[in-house]
Amino acid sequence: MCLLFLLHEKEEEYRIRLRAVHVMHRIRGLEAEEDAKLCRSLCDRLGIPLKVADMDVPALARREGIGLEEAGRMARLRVFEETDADRIALAHHAEDSAETVLFNLFRGSGMQGLSGIAPVSGRIIRPLLRARRREIEEYLEERNIPYCMDSTNADVAYARNRIRQNILKEAEKVNSDAIGHITGFAEALREEGDFLERLSQEEGRRYVEDHGMLGCSIRVEAFMDCDPVITSRMIRAMFLSQAGKLKDLTRRHIRLVAELACGISGKRADLPYGFVAEREFDRIWIRRKEGLDEKTGEEYRLSEVMGKGGWLRLPDERLYRMWTAEAPEWEDGCKWCFDYDRIQGSAVFRTRRPGDRIRIRGGTKKLKDVLIEEKVPKRERERLYVLAEGSSIIWMPGGRIGEDYRITAATKRILVISTKGGA
Repeated sequence: MCLLFLLHEKEEEYRIRLRAVHVMHRIRGLEAEEDAKLCRSLCDRLGIPLKVADMDVPALARREGIGLEEAGRMARLRVFEETDADRIALAHHAEDSAETVLFNLFRGSGMQGLSGIAPVSGRIIRPLLRARRREIEEYLEERNIPYCMDSTNADVAYARNRIRQNILKEAEKVNSDAIGHITGFAEALREEGDFLERLSQEEGRRYVEDHGMLGCSIRVEAFMDCDPVITSRMIRAMFLSQAGKLKDLTRRHIRLVAELACGISGKRADLPYGFVAEREFDRIWIRRKEGLDEKTGEEYRLSEVMGKGGWLRLPDERLYRMWTAEAPEWEDGCKWCFDYDRIQGSAVFRTRRPGDRIRIRGGTKKLKDVLIEEKVPKRERERLYVLAEGSSIIWMPGGRIGEDYRITAATKRILVISTKGGA
């Protein structure tokens, strides 16, 4: 209410147009309906358009497996972000920021979590962030502006309420301006954090790679070349790019990821929201845990592919074009040529299987050993499609050709496979 009336007073001076949003959480029954009525009444009086959004927060909490507080915050942000407004003004104040600092401190957050609530975050602005709660209440009382008190704010079953009702009050007994000191500390951390963030982004462009649906990875050498403060921020950025949020990522998780740089290939560390970090050769990956070892049993018979025009798109989204020729065709490594007469009608594109072998000069080798030697990450090994006859590998797409299938002076028909899709 304070924010609404303050901005309304400044509409002409700031040349802004206001719209209000009220979110009903379905937690407090009739009390919540009275809140909505008051919002409608005051917005009508001020001539401000109002949208009332009805969100079933308890159902959202059950569905997402999170607490009511977090579900309520998530519901509100969803409603706010649906608007096409240039700015979204929220009414967080100094006590809210101090409470957030302590809450994150107790949960093991790093510098960014201890930076409190940002005054500006994208479209979101928080004009009251430096105001104390008592100043807000004085403003409302001086102008006889009615407001509602959310009864759940007094329920110390919620962690934030315990901090607000107990810890902050005790802190003010130690120092009357404890809240101001906490928020000042957070602001200083935020300024230093912004500087470090710019540095970590510069380093991230050198060491971090986004692999789309496969996840993202960082080269292990980053942990030798960069300060731990910078690598910690790169890990956070990687996790954010995959999970879309950082709320439950703690310093312990970041330490576990960093420790993989000193481990061996294949080591893993569990992360929040169903993600995992894994060391694979000279890289550390962050990606979804589910489906790490899944395989697809779908097969594509070569003879059928050739009979349908020679086009093949595999489940890994790679597109190939195949045709026969009388002479070899090479083009910047994007074409591969095989002795077509040596390939039998049973040849298929499929994922690798135990016992697969590829003939090399001087004998045969297990496909698994070849992939490990070439440092193909485990996730890619499990998804990799090969062209095979039984357990004999004809071709590893983009890689080796089995010696039995290479073209020779005696070759009459050549199978050409291209990744560029043109004959």
